[in-house]
Amino acid sequence: MAKLSASLLRRAAKAAANAKRLNDEIGEAFEERYGCTFSDVDCDPLIDILDYGISDDGELSVAFCDEQMALCGVTPLATPLNDGEGLS
Repeated sequence: MAKLSASLLRRAAKAAANAKRLNDEIGEAFEERYGCTFSDVDCDPLIDILDYGISDDGELSVAFCDEQMALCGVTPLATPLNDGEGLS
């Protein structure tokens, strides 16, 4: 078990800041592609993977996101900018 130290705290704070930036970026990408985020539609498989880092399969792709979002009732917006772009 790790001992609580200033170094460990700094590493945790840095990891949290990086995660926050990535979460903001992925949220923007989902908004652009689907018009909402995976959290907005309570897409549990994507929440587990992207918010909690829980994944049973090793591969995450745009196609997988499209499938999971479709199961939650959301499909990609029909714009040329979103056709296969953004999350790959």
